[in-house]
This record gives sequence, C-alpha cells and structure tokens, in this order.
Amino acid sequence: MAVVVGLGVAWVHWVGLIVGGALVALPQRSFRLGVAAGIGFGGLVAVVNVALLAASGPAAVSTAVAMTQVFGVSVAAPLAAGVVGGLVRGVV
Repeated sequence: MAVVVGLGVAWVHWVGLIVGGALVALPQRSFRLGVAAGIGFGGLVAVVNVALLAASGPAAVSTAVAMTQVFGVSVAAPLAAGVVGGLVRGVV
C-alpha cells in the first residue's frame, strides 16, 4: 500500500519520491532494511519512468538515452531520493 501511495505522490511532485521512500522504510525492522527499502522504491520509480518512456515509442527512448546527462539524472534522482526517504527509519 505504501508503494502505491508513494508512486501516486511522486506522480504529482518530486517530493513524493522522498515520501515514498519514507513510507516503505518506516515499517522495516532495522535501519539497514529501511534504507534498502528506500533504494528499492527509488529503483521501482526509475523502472516505471523508463517503462512509461518506452510506451511512448522507440524514438522517445533513443532520444532520451541520447541526452545522457538528463537521462542519468532521471534515473539517479529517484534512487537518491529513495535513500533520503529511507533514512527516516533511523530517526524513528
């Protein structure tokens, strides 16, 4: 449920990536598992982003990959935000 809520919030605003990472990290037993869950959420968001891009057509994918720095940020930002959200587990 937390993943669905996190994806929904991330669809609206980029802060949703941090919120989603926090939502999946909070129920975990340890800090390490919480951070791992945050990374997993960020990875899922990156995969969904690439899948939505692929659904637009092969030309969209090749154009996005050709813009290497922009494409790199679009993959790295969800992972980094997921880690930041996962760090919330260490506060609680």
